[in-house]
Amino acid sequence: MGKGPLYKIHPIVVGTKVFDKGMMTYQHDYGKEYVIPIYSWLIEGADKVILIDTGLLEVIQSEFRENAIGGKIYKFEEGLAKWELSPKDVDIVIHTHLHNDH
Repeated sequence: MGKGPLYKIHPIVVGTKVFDKGMMTYQHDYGKEYVIPIYSWLIEGADKVILIDTGLLEVIQSEFRENAIGGKIYKFEEGLAKWELSPKDVDIVIHTHLHNDH
């Protein structure tokens, strides 16, 4: 079998959500706040720029949330800029699910 293209997947944290932990841990730790990252995924290695999911409409960047997830939260354009891209450079967007906020 020949070698195909080598793909790299770059996660970009483009938001966070604050939940009641019990909603995420099946009835354990209700009443405890839990912060989860929301990702976009940049696929490198194809002949097109591919982005999986696009994140939230309103991004909250705060020290509290960044400390909770252990990393930086990017606005959409900032996240793409890490790889010297802008939204106009994206050829294909794949949404894995639809929510009313992203």
